[in-house]
Amino acid sequence: MEDGKPPRMWSDTTMMRLLGVSGQTLTPEEMYHAWYDHIDKDHYAAVQEGVERMSKGQHAEIQYPWHLPDGQTVIVRCGGVRDFDFKEGLRVAGIHQWVTELHHVEYGRAKSSRAADETLSAIVKQLYGYNLTIDLTDGSFSTIVGTGTADIIAIAKESSDYRAFFDRAIAHVRPEFQDRCRELLSLDFLRNNGTNLGYFDTYEYAATWKDEEVWEEVNVTFGINDDGHPVANLLGRDVTEARRNQVRHEHELKAAAARDQLLSSITQSLYGFNVTVNLDTCAYSLITGTGTDSICKIFQAYSDYSLAVDALMLCIGDDCKAAARKLIGRDFLLSHRNHSGHVGVGEFAWTNRDKGKRWLEVNVFIGVNDEGQPVANILGRDVTELHTRAETDRQLLLAKQTSDAKTQFLSTMSHDIRTPMNSILGMTTIAQTHIRQRAEKGMSDAECIQTVSRCLDDVMAATHHMLGLVNDILDMSRIESGRLTCNSNPFSLDEVRDNVSSVIQQQAAAKGIAFKCVETGVVHRHLVGDMMRLSQIFINILGNSVKFTAAGGEIRWKAEERPGRTADEVTLRFTCMDNGRGMSEAFLPHLYEPFSQEGRQYSDTYVGTGLGMPIVKQLVEIMHGTIEVESQLGKGTTFVIDIPLKIDGHDASGSGRHAEPHADGNDVVAKSRFLVVEDVATNAEVITQLIELSGGRSEVAVNGAEGVEMFKRAEPGHFDCILMDVRMPVMNGYEATQAIRALPREDAKTIPIIAMTADAFADDIERAKRSGMDAHISKPIRFSVFTDTVTKVMAKNGAH
Repeated sequence: MEDGKPPRMWSDTTMMRLLGVSGQTLTPEEMYHAWYDHIDKDHYAAVQEGVERMSKGQHAEIQYPWHLPDGQTVIVRCGGVRDFDFKEGLRVAGIHQWVTELHHVEYGRAKSSRAADETLSAIVKQLYGYNLTIDLTDGSFSTIVGTGTADIIAIAKESSDYRAFFDRAIAHVRPEFQDRCRELLSLDFLRNNGTNLGYFDTYEYAATWKDEEVWEEVNVTFGINDDGHPVANLLGRDVTEARRNQVRHEHELKAAAARDQLLSSITQSLYGFNVTVNLDTCAYSLITGTGTDSICKIFQAYSDYSLAVDALMLCIGDDCKAAARKLIGRDFLLSHRNHSGHVGVGEFAWTNRDKGKRWLEVNVFIGVNDEGQPVANILGRDVTELHTRAETDRQLLLAKQTSDAKTQFLSTMSHDIRTPMNSILGMTTIAQTHIRQRAEKGMSDAECIQTVSRCLDDVMAATHHMLGLVNDILDMSRIESGRLTCNSNPFSLDEVRDNVSSVIQQQAAAKGIAFKCVETGVVHRHLVGDMMRLSQIFINILGNSVKFTAAGGEIRWKAEERPGRTADEVTLRFTCMDNGRGMSEAFLPHLYEPFSQEGRQYSDTYVGTGLGMPIVKQLVEIMHGTIEVESQLGKGTTFVIDIPLKIDGHDASGSGRHAEPHADGNDVVAKSRFLVVEDVATNAEVITQLIELSGGRSEVAVNGAEGVEMFKRAEPGHFDCILMDVRMPVMNGYEATQAIRALPREDAKTIPIIAMTADAFADDIERAKRSGMDAHISKPIRFSVFTDTVTKVMAKNGAH
């Protein structure tokens, strides 16, 4: 016993055999418990008292029952004295003896000599091959016969005294053991040690009987017979099988050591570590390699496997934790205890304190150890370089694919932009030529106007198509940068229907395609969301239907209302169906990939960028909706889109709230005076001409600062509405709006201010509103959008 440490016991091989732990590898602490925990509980006090006497320097002997691990009970005698040379604590040196036989003998003799002989005979017959009791005074001996040593018994029966027996018996002992046996088992040696009452020692030797090698064990005890003579008891038994098992076990240990050495070599050369987990006890051992020092330190710091795994998880990347625990966690290993061989592999990101982020590959194998217990071998190695190389290769491939896609995209854009541009330039040239040559050709003004009007219509259509291309490109750019957003504002479902139908109806009619818009069970018509983005989704999908449906075909757009996830929400299901060309099964998985197009050669109009469906997909997901598609070549395509939308609080009853009718847009513009704040002269001219064509009046400021000054100088009510560009020198439109709203006059707070800008994204619209603007019109300006927006804003602000 040592201060601050648990009790410990050191034992030789004989002691371990007596304790029933022969062949095991035990620590001194475990050896102590192998002895102490098997003492009969009724004798703990006596054993403790004996130990205390020894600790005081007194010699002490204790005799007590002791329970073998296999359930048998033996009588043990312990004796010893304190070692005062050991200064760190208490150390006792002594012996541990089995005195079961003597105990029974003494107990029997206390009753009767006959009972004692019977008891001793029973013990010998059960546990030993023979017992020779030698009278050390006259050299005579008696024999109690057991089993398994017939040759020795035969010699004993033919011998007159112990010397004669010994001389004949030792001739059968292997030469290398004879000197030792003469020294330890001779009559002279026994007589010299006869005063040592009780158990003395155990000897093992090899002998040859009838050309067969056997191993014998002899236990020597000393005592007193009924005549008071000192006697020696030699209890012998055949331990050949045990010896063979020991040799076999030693060979197995050597083989296991060789395997361990091989595994260690493999680990050190190919892996960073090998953790061998006993699946019965969950104890584990570690073989360390190179490149995973920080992980090895974790396993070295713990004795419990589950705790080691928990500590390891602190180093594993968050996105890899679940997969790593599933592969090397105790539950996974136990679930595969009956398997054999390789059961799993994984690759995980982990953090090395000195080297930063690394990549770890783990392989798990299941097998059995030398005791037949299932074990798991977890081999790990640092594969950062391999991972980096693979990632570099992947990035190079991705870069090549991106480059190829961009090349294809630029080629497509070159074609798709040049096509409407050709129409614009061509029709403009035709119109100008007709105007210049109308007199030469004798063309009437009506004929000239008709031709020019047709040219301008074609120019307008081509311009709108180019605007769609640009919008798609810009939207995709915002998707890739993560800046594509949706607003959340009150809107009318009727307005979405009208916006989409007006565009698609016109396109479908031009190709001779029937377009039908139907509703089923739509109760709530005033909702909260992004009306512009919602319209964009269906214009894209239905626009594709027009492109890929031949004349005489049909397109259906159906809306139906379904219960929402909460009481203040509904789910609108939109179904877009056509009986057009359809898509192949091979193309469907690529439908939402940027620049992906299957049917350019099948359309008789502009196909576009190949960005429409990726944008649709992103918009639906941003709105927390879903989109599904079914399509077959030659049979058509069906899209089903579910969009959850909040119910407008003013329309929660579902009774409907319709916008008040307003005056014709041209009439409103005709009665108004506008302050146009625009730095580009041609843009200013376009808007002032639109206003004048409608009968209205306008004044122009060339930047935001000048616009603020013109408003300040004007009498209240002089201007009915301000049209504000955003990007201008001196002062931009946002700053000018805030400056006007901050002026100390009543009309500064109420005058309608409309952003009129090429900044056309959702967050641009939101920024305009935050600065104090009432509405937003994106460039290029469509006259109908302009007049409609002006009418709504002025009606809302109470003007006209």
